[in-house]
Amino acid sequence: MSRLPGNLIHTDQALSFTLNGKTLHGFGGDTLASALLANGERVLGRSFKYHRPRGLLGAGVEEPNALLTIGQGPMAVPNERATMIPLYDGLSATTQNAWPSLRYDMGEVNDLMSPFLSAGFYYKTFMAGGPYVWRAWEFFIRRAAGLGAARQDAQPVRYEKINAHCDVLIVGAGPAGLAAALGAGRAGSRVILVDENPHMGGFLVADGLHGLDGQDSFTWAQMALAELANLPNVRLMTRTTAFGLYDSQVVGLSERLVASKQGDLAERYWVVRTKKIILATGAIERPIAFGGNDRPGVMLAGSLLTYLNGYGILPGKKALIFTNNDSAYQAADALAANGAELTLVDPREDAPAAGQGVTVKRGFAIAEARGRLGVKSVRLVELSTGKIHEMPCDVIGMSGGWSPTIHLASHWGSKPVWSAQESAFLAGSPAPGADWQLAGAAGRIRSLVETLKEGTQQGIAAAKALGFKASAQAIKVEGGPETGAAMQRFWSVPAEYLGRVRAFIDFQHDVTTKDVQLAAQEGFLSPEHMKRYTTLGMATDQGKLSNTLGHALLAEAQERPIQEIGTTTYRPPFTPVSLGAFAERNTDEAWMPVRRTPLAAWHEANGAEFIEAADWRRPWFYPRGIENIMYASRREAFNVREQVGLSDVSTLGKIDVQGPDATQLLDLAYCNRMSTLKVGKARYGVMLREDGVILDDGTVSRLGETHFFVTTTTAEAAEVMSHLERLIAIEFSHLKVVFTSMTDCVAAMALAGPKSRMILATLMPAEAVTDEVLPYMGFIEGQIDGCDVRVHRISFSGERGYEIYAKPREAVKVWQALILAGEAYGIQPYGLEALDLLRIEKGFPTGNELDGRTTLDMMAMTGMAKDQKDYIGRVLRKRSAFTAPTVPRLVGLQSVVPDQPLHGGGQLVRESKPWKMHDQLGYVSSAGYSTTLGRYIGLGFLRGGLEAWEGETIYVADPLHGTHFAVKVVPPVHVDPEGERLRG
Repeated sequence: MSRLPGNLIHTDQALSFTLNGKTLHGFGGDTLASALLANGERVLGRSFKYHRPRGLLGAGVEEPNALLTIGQGPMAVPNERATMIPLYDGLSATTQNAWPSLRYDMGEVNDLMSPFLSAGFYYKTFMAGGPYVWRAWEFFIRRAAGLGAARQDAQPVRYEKINAHCDVLIVGAGPAGLAAALGAGRAGSRVILVDENPHMGGFLVADGLHGLDGQDSFTWAQMALAELANLPNVRLMTRTTAFGLYDSQVVGLSERLVASKQGDLAERYWVVRTKKIILATGAIERPIAFGGNDRPGVMLAGSLLTYLNGYGILPGKKALIFTNNDSAYQAADALAANGAELTLVDPREDAPAAGQGVTVKRGFAIAEARGRLGVKSVRLVELSTGKIHEMPCDVIGMSGGWSPTIHLASHWGSKPVWSAQESAFLAGSPAPGADWQLAGAAGRIRSLVETLKEGTQQGIAAAKALGFKASAQAIKVEGGPETGAAMQRFWSVPAEYLGRVRAFIDFQHDVTTKDVQLAAQEGFLSPEHMKRYTTLGMATDQGKLSNTLGHALLAEAQERPIQEIGTTTYRPPFTPVSLGAFAERNTDEAWMPVRRTPLAAWHEANGAEFIEAADWRRPWFYPRGIENIMYASRREAFNVREQVGLSDVSTLGKIDVQGPDATQLLDLAYCNRMSTLKVGKARYGVMLREDGVILDDGTVSRLGETHFFVTTTTAEAAEVMSHLERLIAIEFSHLKVVFTSMTDCVAAMALAGPKSRMILATLMPAEAVTDEVLPYMGFIEGQIDGCDVRVHRISFSGERGYEIYAKPREAVKVWQALILAGEAYGIQPYGLEALDLLRIEKGFPTGNELDGRTTLDMMAMTGMAKDQKDYIGRVLRKRSAFTAPTVPRLVGLQSVVPDQPLHGGGQLVRESKPWKMHDQLGYVSSAGYSTTLGRYIGLGFLRGGLEAWEGETIYVADPLHGTHFAVKVVPPVHVDPEGERLRG
């Protein structure tokens, strides 16, 4: 396809690129879409549901069809709009959603089955039979889902985040945006002007009718941009989308850059705090629903004008434009002036005259566009008589009117209002606290003179409101058409002229006019309900083209005005933003600080596999040979029960508490009493939040009369510290207590098992570790291998156990001494997985039980609360909702079939048959295989608790793993319920 002169392209900059491996050529200034169109590539994708061939429809962000994968290998990015990608040398593009090829796609068989795949078929077919029918189909549905293929590995590019401030943020660099930027920028205010396209100028790029200040529109736009670029207080940002407006004048921007090789910067996420916001976001042209309106070669009339004047492309020789308003006449005249044989079809009987070479068919409409891989002919219907005419054509432009782009205004609480005059939804009044103004077509469709005037006024007004001196400088506009006939609300060709041919509304999701009618017939009368039933507006363009048309047809089906049914809710982001942009550099180990224990080097050297626990990197298990986690953790847990194991527990929260009022504060913080604790002893304690829910559990050791050492769980260490500091700062500020976090200052290790005391007796004086000197919940101070330690007789596992605290720099020396001394007793290190198995056997919470939703009643811990004293949460924990007999309470679970795997998250039900959600009695919170009992066991919460169910057989329904099996309800303590191992 030969190129004509275009405002945006530079024919002296030849570029080459590939599509599906085929080498093509374009010019500097091209977008990928314009270059593909210039090379005659008509079919660029396949629709999601029916796999119908699709070509370019638009020229901007509204494009629903030309979604391609850009780049290859690790650089591949799927679902990129060709209209938004600037062409660069070596660009590689691949089409999507087609196999074995784009031209011959096996998925097109869905199109033949379309009578059976109407709106809502997935609910009726896949969900009606219940969860088991759904699971049978799920594999195939997931295989078919999506368009492009997401990468499994990390993309080797960079992302950045920038915080910026300005006086005036202007979104959209069309005529209104440029005029506003000139008005505010010349006054001296700090201005950021953003536009999502690769170029600025908007409509002025394609306009060939108007002169501005004695220049053609495009030249004036370039001069305006040059002036703005030279102003030190103005920042111009192309390929930058304002994706969301947020409270306190915060705007999120996504700046997309060209990342053509590894290590390039791909995207910047901007957080802009501004004083004034001007939304000059323009309007999006709407399609018209007629038969076969999705064929390659059917485009929006405005995009034809953009490709012609902006990129020098005449998309076809026999062109036809179908419009219900005057705006498309400019495209018709321009196409005819450049050699196209042009027919203009207008349903209005009073449609205006067109330019030279344009045949106008008034009172006509397109009934059907024909051609499989591209438009070849059309069937026209004379609306007054119903007579059908057929004529050849190779490109169709359509214009069903314009929809102001009001998404950003809606993000801030402005409810769209239907305008009968504009036949579009307009932005309503700003919500309280919102401070934005609309300029140009974003407010309502208007002439270029009005657009430039309003933009200038908004820019000057914003600058003046901030204290800058500004004066108006009128922009002289010449040329342009006179006001024509009023727009006719012609949404769709009447059904009697369609027959069995489909007219499409949502081009990516294959939603048709008949789908909307079916939704109305089946009672989906709200736009929100119809959206979910038909998937209208749920494609990647988020309804930018389809919403108004679909809602208008839904209103017609109900014989109600469109303002009564309204529209769906616009939510950020305006266009998709990559997760990489939000994460920016916070990935991998930069995601958050990685905390390693003082023993981390020893664990790595000895083959440990690690897991993230809170923000710590903890040993998970220590595999031997080809062991996986299942076998390694079972071996480690069994060794603790039979011999002795050593675990790194340095991640426990550790808080030093001192002060004359320490006992009073701890009594308030814990539901059980700490003031009676003797020096040299420790006590298990439970903290509640103010609402009576358990915050955390841990131990309190009394080092002196006014000196305590508190431990917390790993996950809640920071939360407990914050909780205590808040209590002493706000609630009980009269108490004299000081808290110091010692988590990073003290290393800790747990020595557990029946032979644990024997190891200590070889490293410390034997008489110092006897049960008389070091009883259960006691502690002593001493040395191991010359290192100062404090040894607490406390157990994590239910076995005889000791917590050993040491200085971080001496932790490895103490650990190695324990390992060396323990070799004669079969010592093995054990990780977090084995520790959890041991805790489940003993009925100790693993973390899943204390998840911020459980209470003392649920945990069967009411005996811990000492109501003779006051404590945080004492009153609210007794609410009836927490203490009712039907509240789920902690129980133990054992698989009736020993080898039947039990998983956390399984639902507890009464029957062995398929179940519904209302049959649920509770859930499994933690589970694992007990080497001591030789079967799978677990902890769970069961309605009514142990009192109602002990000894009963119930069932675990686990849809995630596809199982439904019997378990026995037993007490939570599976092993050593009398505590003989713990205290003996």
